[in-house]
Amino acid sequence: MGPAAILAGQRHRQVDVQAEVEVIWLAGSLVGDRHLIRCRDDAGPTPGTRVDRVSGVNAAYLVVLGERAAIRWVLEQQRMAFPATPRAEVAALAAGDRLLLYATRGAWHNPTRDRGRVIGTATATSAVRAFDEPVEIAGMRFVSGCTLDVDGVVPYPGGAELQPLVHQLAAFPKPHAWSIYLRRPLLRLTATDVELLAGALRPMLATRSAALSTYPTQPS
Repeated sequence: MGPAAILAGQRHRQVDVQAEVEVIWLAGSLVGDRHLIRCRDDAGPTPGTRVDRVSGVNAAYLVVLGERAAIRWVLEQQRMAFPATPRAEVAALAAGDRLLLYATRGAWHNPTRDRGRVIGTATATSAVRAFDEPVEIAGMRFVSGCTLDVDGVVPYPGGAELQPLVHQLAAFPKPHAWSIYLRRPLLRLTATDVELLAGALRPMLATRSAALSTYPTQPS
């Protein structure tokens, strides 16, 4: 696989009881301010845990994208990449799996203005494979990845805001703490989840080629 990649699930927002703190998801830890905080993952399988699949049935995932340069990469190159931290859902990703692309609130470096939004749809066209050499994007190293077919993108800065929908989504069993579930590159979705999110997104979608030029790599 060539040197095209995506910073998937690296940057997100953590809601504290008193304030929101910008944090970076890095190899199973939260790096915020000058503190290194070990994080217990309350949402879904832990590293090394098997993700069950029904034979012949494709899975669906929310792809968590936390950096503007990486979002531009995935839309341009139709590829994504993952860091070395073992993740069961990453290992389970297969060709044909359906993907909904989610840009976090902090992805555009203006979290007071922006909201976390689902911005596109894609299908995995390969399983995740190791790169011959690690790839560096936005100062982060990635060791494996897969190819995608991005079939629809909402022009920037649009998209379906996720937070108002979490109470209706099985992927967020504790909707009051919904941001916890986004501390991963991929979040497994049920068929009903996909139907709801895709329905909210469908009226906004354009083709990838039409929407690509609207996506910035610099502050906007």
